[in-house]
Amino acid sequence: MSVAFDGFIPILGGQDGKAEARLKVLVKGAESKTLENLIASSELTDAELFFNEAKLPLGLDNIKDFFPKTTIKLTPFGKIIETDAPDKNLPIKLPGLDAKRFPDISYLPIEFPAEGVEIGKPFKFTKNFGDSPVEYECTMQLPIDDIAKFELTIKQSYSVMENISLEIVKAKEDAEFMVDTVVAGKGYVLFDMKKSQVKKMALNAVATSNVVEIATKTKSNRKLTTTLKVDRIEK
Repeated sequence: MSVAFDGFIPILGGQDGKAEARLKVLVKGAESKTLENLIASSELTDAELFFNEAKLPLGLDNIKDFFPKTTIKLTPFGKIIETDAPDKNLPIKLPGLDAKRFPDISYLPIEFPAEGVEIGKPFKFTKNFGDSPVEYECTMQLPIDDIAKFELTIKQSYSVMENISLEIVKAKEDAEFMVDTVVAGKGYVLFDMKKSQVKKMALNAVATSNVVEIATKTKSNRKLTTTLKVDRIEK
């Protein structure tokens, strides 16, 4: 799994650049007492971080602090109904960065409708990332050799307050900037119909932010492109 960012990144005082996380994730199913509530766990086993193509002296242990091993309960349609992921207050806001939503951007990107899926007919669902919902629309293409391709689009909008270091704050008296962001993305998911598992996912999203300095009312813009790639490797 790789997550790459290109554009304005709110770290180190905020600057344009490129960042990437290359991750390996171990996903396991667990025995469940009912078919209505399935159980799965995910755990990071390897991690490398890069900024402007230079490898950072941060690794697996640093990322595990924010994304520890997580066990979830889900329906047979892929809807997560319970998670033991801890509540983590992340200091920065990036598209898809939610400590409780790691399964959603790795091995469970789609929620299927209970009434079934028709080829060429879009279906929609919503997932909450942090304090704001992400709207998904999926359209199934004609399967080839039991592999179904789903075209995927996402939309999200959110607002945050930042201090002088561009860290997210909750109290207005601590804020220097108000940031309104709109995210739009497209991609696809390859789904193995025999194994009922995601085989591959690719997503490209662009976040456009309008920034207002609270004291002076000065306005500026930010743009950040996120590229997500996931491949399932059989053990």
